Amino acid sequence: MRLLTPMKLTFFLSLVSSLWLAAPAAADDWKDVLNRDAVRVEARAVPGSKIKEFRATGRIEASPERVLAMLTDVESYPGTMPMTEVARLLRRDGASAWYYMVINAPVVSRRDYCIQMQVSRLPDGRLQTAWSEEVAMCPPQRKGLVRILTNHGHWRLASTEGGKATLAEYQGLSTPEGSLPSWITNLASAREMPALFVALRRSVASTRRPPKPVIAGVAETERRDHPEPVVLKGR
Repeated sequence: MRLLTPMKLTFFLSLVSSLWLAAPAAADDWKDVLNRDAVRVEARAVPGSKIKEFRATGRIEASPERVLAMLTDVESYPGTMPMTEVARLLRRDGASAWYYMVINAPVVSRRDYCIQMQVSRLPDGRLQTAWSEEVAMCPPQRKGLVRILTNHGHWRLASTEGGKATLAEYQGLSTPEGSLPSWITNLASAREMPALFVALRRSVASTRRPPKPVIAGVAETERRDHPEPVVLKGR
């Protein structure tokens, strides 16, 4: 059996304490839980749930437009984002798109879900990609997968250094479903946030040029007839 070193054990216990053993916080009371890889991770209580909502902020050495293009190139996620096994476009309509996703995390069963994503520019000038769970368009649940029913959040991107860099904010809430204890879910989510930023930084540093996204309220969108939602068969 592999034992934790005293330093790792101390880190583990302090993180569990901040995420699970601390007294319940108010809905808007964000608490610092981790700072790693130049990423600040915060968590807050969600009324009626033991699952925490997380927020992570960090700097990315690329323009907001470049970062947004990588974030909205969802179909490339299996090669760029941690634990993403499938990212399949179901439908696109201007600045909105619908996706079917499969997540393959260590130890636990594979999860799947569907989301609607929309890209916009906020009144303060920041670029945003926001997503929420999609039920009506989602393919039937497949054997061996646990369906995630709650998954919503956003990325917000602010320009800095004259547009040469981005101050990025991630915020999201996702319930894992299944029998996974909530304290394990909260711990895993906190530790995954820096890895998400590291993966995004690596992606924007590559030479690959993803498609330029359509931004609601900024670019004119042409509406076209769309095919019926994709029905997935097999794996």
